[in-house]
Amino acid sequence: MSNLRSETRSAKTPLQSNTQALAKHKYQHPSNLLLELTEPLPIENIYGKNVKNITKCTEKFKGHALTYQTHGLYVYPAKFIPQIPQFCIRKYSKPQDVILDPFCGSGTTLVEAILLGRNAYGLDINPLAQLISKVKTTPLDFLQLSEECRSLEEFFSDTKISSSNLTEEIPFFPNLNYWFTSNVLQDLVRLQRYIFNIHDFAIRNFFLLILASIIRDISLADRDQLHPAKTKFSRQKETENISTYELFKKSLNARLPIMEHFSQYDFSDVSIQIIGEDATKVNCPVKVDLAITSPPYVNAIDYIRIHKLEAFWTGLLFPEDISTLQRKFIGTDRIYKEYYQNFPLFPNDTLNLLISQIAVFDKKRAGIVAMYFMRMFENLRDIYRYLNPEGYYCIVIGSNNIRNIHIPTPQIFIDYAVDQLGYENIINYSYDIINKRLKIPRASYGGNIKKEWIIVLRRI
Repeated sequence: MSNLRSETRSAKTPLQSNTQALAKHKYQHPSNLLLELTEPLPIENIYGKNVKNITKCTEKFKGHALTYQTHGLYVYPAKFIPQIPQFCIRKYSKPQDVILDPFCGSGTTLVEAILLGRNAYGLDINPLAQLISKVKTTPLDFLQLSEECRSLEEFFSDTKISSSNLTEEIPFFPNLNYWFTSNVLQDLVRLQRYIFNIHDFAIRNFFLLILASIIRDISLADRDQLHPAKTKFSRQKETENISTYELFKKSLNARLPIMEHFSQYDFSDVSIQIIGEDATKVNCPVKVDLAITSPPYVNAIDYIRIHKLEAFWTGLLFPEDISTLQRKFIGTDRIYKEYYQNFPLFPNDTLNLLISQIAVFDKKRAGIVAMYFMRMFENLRDIYRYLNPEGYYCIVIGSNNIRNIHIPTPQIFIDYAVDQLGYENIINYSYDIINKRLKIPRASYGGNIKKEWIIVLRRI
């Protein structure tokens, strides 16, 4: 990229007029992006429950069909395809209804809610996920963004001239010198400080997300590994001249058109808000018509470990927060010893038997399973409390194995929701998972997850 300022000017001049001309236009999904079920659907009997298999309807969505609008703004692991929440929103709600996602992750449900003219609330314990969700659902003022891009280019030009004479104090975070070269650390401190001083909150968040998007590329960690790790490939970067500013500009230029297109639509009649982090203690200001979520699995992905470098440089995570946040994740393997000394007795004989079977081989893993279902049952109760009468809760989840013992998670969720809470299980769908960007060995602990269900519950 030659010059961000000149490219920004040439790209933004028509954008400003187009944005004004399209300000009152509502977004409409093109037909090729809509998930439509073609009846009759094959019906499977799994765990004694009828499940409609929609794999043939979902497998056509690949590539750009998964990254339209702001869905492609940031790569996030283990997220469901946008057509799943899109289908649920269209089928189980109407315009202006209120949607809730208690495990909103990178905001897939929230983006679909705003595109479909629904109000939505989201929760997620991962601070980086909260930032991503906010940016992906917040249109930007492109007149102001153009000015910020010009100011940023001036910052880059000034810094290039004077950087050799500047030595910034590096803020403390564990092992920063292991993950970054000294030159990159200096550039990161200056760039972080510049972004923090941007007055417009939405644009500041957008630039912070751009910063997060390049951290793996400018670090000494291998980008192809889910968790930060040095490999023989990434170690080659130790002797390279990594250009932090050029990579930032490249990432910014790639994402500006995404925000440009999204910001041309009128979303003024709906509201999208992040309202908290604890999915077992929802504090929603209103009752909701539909809840949709893809919750974590037992032995969940450690998002804090995965995103610790990105969260630090965006000002979202401090060293003292790491251990506390990791223990709060539902499905985490970081549990205290007392949780696997005495297992709770659940009102579900299948679950109690599974926990006792796992405990024979691995008491800690049995405690992880018990803690997971205890907290997910709390979530089911909490969502029931916030649903309007006849409101729906759509849960996207699959079965997996713990210590080679099969955990029929959908069956356990449904039985508890129906028998203990008064939900009605009106229908279930299933589809084969194509790719969830999981590059971690889970065979002995979590197992490979090949199929997910859409459990549809209704409050009666």
